[in-house]
Amino acid sequence: VGSEMCIRDSLDDVGVFGVSNPVAIVNNALGVNRNYHFLSSIKAEYMFNEHFNLSTLFGINFNNSRESIFLPDLGMVQVDSAYNSPGDFVNEFRSTQNHTMLTYTNSTASGHRFTVNGGFRYMENSYKYNKSLDLNTPSDDFKSLGDGSQYNFLQTTIGDNRGLSWISYFGIIDYSFRNKYLVTANLSYDGNSATNEAHRYNFFPSVGAAWRLSSEGFMNQVGWIEDLKLRGSYGISGNMFTTVYDYSKLYYTNRRMNGDGVLLREVIPNEDLELEKKHTINAGLDLSILRQLVNFHADFYSSSVNNLIIQQELPSSFGFTKYYDNGGKLQITGLELSLDARLGSGNFVWIIGGSLGKVITEIKSMDFLNPANEHIITSIRGAELITSVGNPVNAYYGYKTDGLISESEAGSVIGPKGAPMQAGDVKYVDVDGNNIIDETDKMIIGDPNPDLFGGIHTKLSYRNIELSATFNYWVGNEVFNYVRYQTESMDSYTNQSASVLDRWTASNTGADLPRASFGDPTGNTVFSDRWIEDGSYFRLEHLTLSYYLPDLAGLTKGVTIYVTGTNLLTFTNYSGYDPEFVYLNSPYYMGVDYGMMPQTRSFIAGLKLNL
Repeated sequence: VGSEMCIRDSLDDVGVFGVSNPVAIVNNALGVNRNYHFLSSIKAEYMFNEHFNLSTLFGINFNNSRESIFLPDLGMVQVDSAYNSPGDFVNEFRSTQNHTMLTYTNSTASGHRFTVNGGFRYMENSYKYNKSLDLNTPSDDFKSLGDGSQYNFLQTTIGDNRGLSWISYFGIIDYSFRNKYLVTANLSYDGNSATNEAHRYNFFPSVGAAWRLSSEGFMNQVGWIEDLKLRGSYGISGNMFTTVYDYSKLYYTNRRMNGDGVLLREVIPNEDLELEKKHTINAGLDLSILRQLVNFHADFYSSSVNNLIIQQELPSSFGFTKYYDNGGKLQITGLELSLDARLGSGNFVWIIGGSLGKVITEIKSMDFLNPANEHIITSIRGAELITSVGNPVNAYYGYKTDGLISESEAGSVIGPKGAPMQAGDVKYVDVDGNNIIDETDKMIIGDPNPDLFGGIHTKLSYRNIELSATFNYWVGNEVFNYVRYQTESMDSYTNQSASVLDRWTASNTGADLPRASFGDPTGNTVFSDRWIEDGSYFRLEHLTLSYYLPDLAGLTKGVTIYVTGTNLLTFTNYSGYDPEFVYLNSPYYMGVDYGMMPQTRSFIAGLKLNL
């Protein structure tokens, strides 16, 4: 070819090493997503007299999403008997809600004020999920579901159809005396369809009180304090948004065997499984000084879940080994601080504020059916999580590394896959000192929860011009970088990161990355702190510049022209695409980066008319 570029008329199929051709996949694959979301509410209110008021709110929330995919034959490694594959995924969410309340208010000339609310809240949710896959269409030109093979065993259809009903009867009493002493009491009686009938209805009380010290006579001489209030509360709440309550009921699934439909038992139910309840004590302080130019808020809270649902392991002779009960206890302690200030001179005004939070979670106890069990190990793709007494929920569990095996250490240690470790392999900490790296050497190697979190907001204004910004940050959270786990494994012919060019070799023994090892016989890629990174970040989330125009020829009450930038700057040492991500709304995947699409940087210019 020489110095001239050669452009091929066609794309290569799977390479000689059995690796897919990414260009062929991008050009021939199909991925279309359509989402329809409708959210609406209507409220009616009737006032009988100055004391009694009746209101009702009805809302609906519909969300439909449909995704169509096609994985081509050209350029893709064949899996089993699949050449190409069209598929459709359909998610449907429906929610209807009603909130009806009767309110009584009264006040006296001496400063007493009462508000009594009573009513009910109702919610009906339904969720449907359907997934259909077809295999082996005649060619890559046929990409629709139904174009595939006529054989049923090459067609897959699965789905889920579940619902949740919830009703709450509640009463709320608010009392205040001259806005100095404030008391709130709340009692609700809630029922849900998630749990079994024996534990379907539960009481949830709460009570709170506040004392505004700044209204007391002994504070009259402290002129620089505008407002000072102490707060305290206690309450109980429940958690019904989890599918684990399926294990509280005896249910069956359907199967077809030899042409006949049959029912199969799905679980061993625990009819004593209760709704998780969280007891929370909160103490707070609100302070405003210098005519509310500076405001400070502090909250300390301690929550306990004394009937935490944990997974038990049953003997295989039961037919099912998975079983759930309320055998755990969880403690959550948190502190939240916020401060804001308003500074100004003439037409110049500067508002700045920030918040700081810290939450500590700790498993206090777990009562296992098998006394030999001490913790719960949960396996996810590429990693293991551990829940154990004295530690947070779902901490990372694996091996701790200590550099690389040297020439003098080669062959002296048996690796996690049973083979002697060679020079350039990852050196793991041998906890028991027996020169064998196995399950007994695993330990907690990270925590996805942040040490600190919060945000900063600021606004600068001069006459008709305003500049505002919001920042957020996390500090001390640790992330499992699954993308790097795949692109620095060096155990196959798949694409790797450019960083592996600086791996250990006989001529580069000072490298940080281990040697390349096809098939990974010694275990360089097992889950370890090699794949755990600091996920701390500081991000400029929004920046908005606005210009306000007054009334224009009597047609408007004002016009605002603005430009907003989103996700403009992120400061982090994390090597992945984005340190702020959510893979799944599940406690098992907090801090696990499977390569989600990073947040995009966007700019919006707009015009706001005040009519």
